[in-house]
Amino acid sequence: MKIAYSGTFGTGKTYSTYMKAMELKRQYPEKEVATLVNVERECPLPINKDTNFEAQMWILSRKIQEEIHLSRIYDYLVCDCTVMDVIAYVYAAGLPEFVQMYKLASAWVDSYDEIYIKNTSRNNWLQNDGCRETDKSYRSQVENILTDLYDNSSYKSVFTCL
Repeated sequence: MKIAYSGTFGTGKTYSTYMKAMELKRQYPEKEVATLVNVERECPLPINKDTNFEAQMWILSRKIQEEIHLSRIYDYLVCDCTVMDVIAYVYAAGLPEFVQMYKLASAWVDSYDEIYIKNTSRNNWLQNDGCRETDKSYRSQVENILTDLYDNSSYKSVFTCL
């Protein structure tokens, strides 16, 4: 089973990922549980507002590769973002490759059993950690794009976190 948290940066996705993994391990001690977090932090290319096509392809392909790998080993995989999160940053950056990347992400999003949306109005964990962007208008832009992406997708198991 693959569960993911989705939302813009600074909404507590990583924290929620670890808490969900811990909850699953308590509930099912005989099952193997893994987390996939902060793939974008490993990217050797610019992210956030300074991103480019190469960086977003690196993140998207690495994310998919790791999800495939970990899903084959563990009973439960909990992720701190989805492929749609990556696509929201591609769109926000105005990259012309958006359409092709969106098609791939739209096909891949069905591999998640559950997606929980973390939004900024209920989950404000934003801090300057030297990696993530701190511009609140950019954060709102990414969140609005992500909401539209889910609203226009065929994926139906999206839940809003309180």
